[in-house]
Amino acid sequence: MAAQMPERLDILVDGDVRHMTISEALEFGKSRQDTGDLSGAADVYQQIHTHNPEQVDAVHLLGVISHRLGELELAAGLIAAAISLKPDFAEAHSNLGVVYFDQGRMEDAEACYRRAIEINPEYADPHNNLGALHQRLGRLDDAIASYRNASAINPDYAEAHNNLATLLLLSGQFEEGWDSFSWRWKTPQFSNVLTNYPRPLWEGESLTGKRILVWEEQGVGESLLFAGLIPELQQKGAAVTVKCDPRLVPLYGRSFPEVTCFSADGSQEASPFDFQAPLADLGRWLRPNAASFPETGAYLKTDKARSAALRKRYRDGGEDCLVGLAWISKSPHYAEQKSMTLDALEPLLRMPGVTFVDLQYGDTSEERQAFTDRTGIDILHDEDVDQMIDLDGFAAQVAALDMVVTISNTTAHMAGGLGVDTLLMLDTRPIWYWQRERGDSPWYPSLRLFRQQTAGNWSDVIGGMIEAVRKKRS
Repeated sequence: MAAQMPERLDILVDGDVRHMTISEALEFGKSRQDTGDLSGAADVYQQIHTHNPEQVDAVHLLGVISHRLGELELAAGLIAAAISLKPDFAEAHSNLGVVYFDQGRMEDAEACYRRAIEINPEYADPHNNLGALHQRLGRLDDAIASYRNASAINPDYAEAHNNLATLLLLSGQFEEGWDSFSWRWKTPQFSNVLTNYPRPLWEGESLTGKRILVWEEQGVGESLLFAGLIPELQQKGAAVTVKCDPRLVPLYGRSFPEVTCFSADGSQEASPFDFQAPLADLGRWLRPNAASFPETGAYLKTDKARSAALRKRYRDGGEDCLVGLAWISKSPHYAEQKSMTLDALEPLLRMPGVTFVDLQYGDTSEERQAFTDRTGIDILHDEDVDQMIDLDGFAAQVAALDMVVTISNTTAHMAGGLGVDTLLMLDTRPIWYWQRERGDSPWYPSLRLFRQQTAGNWSDVIGGMIEAVRKKRS
């Protein structure tokens, strides 16, 4: 008997008809999907689905694309339909769990991940996804175990290694955490950031008589965090050049006068060097364990005259305690969980003998005006200081204050680097450098950490800060 020919169909692509097998059509759709052409890929999958409504891969991939386009209800329906066609489809169970996770349906998501693992225990994705779910729910030890499972199954799984790294660092397991942290360079978030300088990465070698280029890889907050390690490179005998956000050049130039600072905007080139190091990688070599964190205090230096002038203007002849305030994050990854409203802070803002100074970046004029109209409480806003443009001026503003109250954003790092007494408000899922449970920070001795006990409830945090501000005022 002659072998049966593969089923073929006509696929319309950019006005041309292409005659191909279903397998070829699926691969063509995936190639479009991999290049970011989601609508083109969806069009191909839809044509396959129209030709054969029970072609399970086409239904599943239509659901995956719907998820990426933010159409969560449609995605859930399509992927569930694929599972009804093929109940032991482990990848579809895992992807349906991801959709449920994004919908906030955590129990359903967990059931999907566990079903995928049951079908195929050697499939790494659902282990990693289960780790993310555990992490979201605060089950950090379970999350670590799941990330370990994923990376053991697939030793090249960069996302799982990076997820594990952040939780190990969060838990104070620095040595193993830093080792896994290097996997970030192979994740989509960082793969385009790594710069191929024609010199080797510094990996802890002697720096005596050597020149090292340190370059900023993340945002301003992380740059300020790791900037405290720069003087230690000099202590090791290195000539240090720092490439950073142009807004940080004046501040770093004053703070580290023997360091050459230049802008990352491309307007300057680095002088010759022997080693290079992404700024965050310094932690691996200079902070390998908890004992390696010295109580160094402030390492950033402001324009003292500018800071003194701001302090005099803010006090306006009075004796109020000056307390800076920041309450919003616009991070694409953590904004909702970290942020709060001025209304939530009202019990703190009603404290007598305190002038609250707006340190929040971005335009919050409508929220501040609505708050003042409702409560009669004014928050001092200085139109002459804009941290989005002038970080050196912002540093002078922060240094002019007696205390800072802030969520985890650039303000926290600036205040910590300046050694200003700071009360940090943390949600139940803090970023790794704030660690677990502790009320202080090994990175910034001047910070005191106030943590939510239950997700979304800031009342205990605000109560603790009221008492701390009261003591400061007295």
